[in-house]
Amino acid sequence: MSINIINGLLATTALSVAGVWVAIIPPAISQLNGVPTNIVGVVGTASYGPVNVPVACSQYNDFSLAFGPAIARLNDLGTAITVMNQQGANAFYVVRTTDTTDVAASLKFGVVSTNQAMTLTAKYTGSAANNFSMTIASSAIAASNKIIITTNLGAPEVFDGIPNTTPAAFWAAAVAAINVGTGALRGPSAYAVATIGTLTSTAIPTVGTAGATKTMTGGTDGAGSITDTMLLGTDGVGSARTGMYALRGTGCSMFTLADCVTLTTWPTQLAYALSEQSYAICASAAGDNIASAVTNKLAAGVDSYALKVMFGDWPTWLDTVNNTLRLVSPATFATGRLANLPPQMGTLNQQIFGIVATQATSTARVYSNLDIQNLVNAGIDVITNPSAGGQNFFACATGHNASSNFAVHNDSYTRMTNYLAATIAGGGMGTFIGQPITQKLLRDEKAVLDNSFFAMKAAGMISAYRNTVTSTPTQMQNGVTVITSQVQYLAINEVLVVQLQGGQTVNIQRQSGGPGK
Repeated sequence: MSINIINGLLATTALSVAGVWVAIIPPAISQLNGVPTNIVGVVGTASYGPVNVPVACSQYNDFSLAFGPAIARLNDLGTAITVMNQQGANAFYVVRTTDTTDVAASLKFGVVSTNQAMTLTAKYTGSAANNFSMTIASSAIAASNKIIITTNLGAPEVFDGIPNTTPAAFWAAAVAAINVGTGALRGPSAYAVATIGTLTSTAIPTVGTAGATKTMTGGTDGAGSITDTMLLGTDGVGSARTGMYALRGTGCSMFTLADCVTLTTWPTQLAYALSEQSYAICASAAGDNIASAVTNKLAAGVDSYALKVMFGDWPTWLDTVNNTLRLVSPATFATGRLANLPPQMGTLNQQIFGIVATQATSTARVYSNLDIQNLVNAGIDVITNPSAGGQNFFACATGHNASSNFAVHNDSYTRMTNYLAATIAGGGMGTFIGQPITQKLLRDEKAVLDNSFFAMKAAGMISAYRNTVTSTPTQMQNGVTVITSQVQYLAINEVLVVQLQGGQTVNIQRQSGGPGK
């Protein structure tokens, strides 16, 4: 008896060889895998790290190891990550931008005039590397030294067994060890790059003396002249993308440009958000007034569900890294809070943490119903205390995006729409591509959507749904299948009305079986 294993479908009408044929068929998907909705893109400045490259991190500690500590200045990435961590956000793609004046710190050994035996340069630009140092130390291995590179970002790197038989041999081996590593357990430096100089005959510094340790200098952040336009960056292909555009393809469900307040950037942020099925969160300048905010928002032409505009009433936040109170954009707080909510929920009446005061509450200013109404009509949200529910905590007062259309103006509409679209596009429906169009295929495509929406309804994410196969014969002949999906979202309770009738003449018909009856 012969057994023939086939990976895939078997053409049974063409079999002519007797035997056992086993066709291994991948299991069919029963429902789609939901995409994550908690990934936040953040663009800003830092004191170290790669530039215009999206780097994943989850907590401030992760961030500081890659980009250095939080700096008490506008547009700072470390500040944004810390604030959003306090709201429960823990999944980020971080993009560092510079004004192109950033410089990598360096140190030199064996310097004579403009020549040296070896130069050690930080892997990335930034002032955080000005504390990096290199030490030539004793080794237990005969006729050799070891090199120790110390940083404030992680554990020291030790390169042992550097032969010191001659100065030339030492400097050459030192450069090779730092750039390539010394074996399987000690790869190249993660913090610095070494370059051989022309003075390779320079004597090796005596271990234990001041000359055996050098500290890097000259590193600059390139943050002094940063502009909001630089945070936007430029689009392109691959590594040509800068700023916001470096986030392309990362799957961020929302993003913010740290402390960006330039109104003319809003249309560009909106266009990018629509192209990536993301949610752009921005804010007006600190100390803004309602009349100008409304006028500027309407003039910007960003009436869309894909953008959220926060009013320029900036919160005061305690920066524990730099031990100071600072103003931070309300967009940062709103973004962090959204990231810790399921997609069917918005920021309305959801407590925001870490705020000491806002510019309004610090002056005992209270927003009137008319103030909030003007902001609502313009598609602008604001952080208030008390909250819209009357609780004594900071929260967004409207939970709206920038759209004037009441059917789509909630945060929840933006997030659920993007969630459903991304889940359908990337959650498994692609397995049907390449299959022959049959009635079974149409049933299977519909069944996967039915099962997926049923699970979402059971989880309390949607209210109702209906999937209908609407492919025409002509479309199917052209290789196109169409399913029309209708999904009813859950409405957000914005207004609670209690009808109170009281007085001594009120006649209450008492009934047994319940309290107060």
